[in-house]
Amino acid sequence: MNIHSIKQLALAWTLVAAAPVIVNGQSQHEAHGPRHEMPHQASAPQRGPNGGTIRQSGGLQFETVVSPGGIKMFLFDRNGQPLSVKQGRGAASLRVEGNAKRYRYDLLPDGKGALTAPVNLSQIAGRQIEIDMQLVGLPGPGSRTLELSEVATVPAREQQL
Repeated sequence: MNIHSIKQLALAWTLVAAAPVIVNGQSQHEAHGPRHEMPHQASAPQRGPNGGTIRQSGGLQFETVVSPGGIKMFLFDRNGQPLSVKQGRGAASLRVEGNAKRYRYDLLPDGKGALTAPVNLSQIAGRQIEIDMQLVGLPGPGSRTLELSEVATVPAREQQL
């Protein structure tokens, strides 16, 4: 066996060993224990009443709406009833597909039931973005920080929501 074959074999073994963690996005805790939802991790998305995607985390439902005018986060209880975000705050870290740079925006109450980051995203319409959000001051048990991640495509027009 030559050195090139040994390197390829070592690389293949490394990828095989890491595959469950990479493919499923599992933490070490999840990989070694029974499958259960961690309170800070979100479930698979569903369509929300405001045209965004809904995820569940920490006993709450979060709807993320991405539009050319920015990012909005709506909050619901387990039964889908809207909850107040008046005391809530957050930060959204946005990365555009094909660009390593991250952009940070504050999520603040808009007086209409959402935490909002009013930012002009029309320049990246049609592009996929990754958003990592940290939220505090939300109703529910404890005053912990909730972390959510979302992958979305910025629509070209508001009507595409």
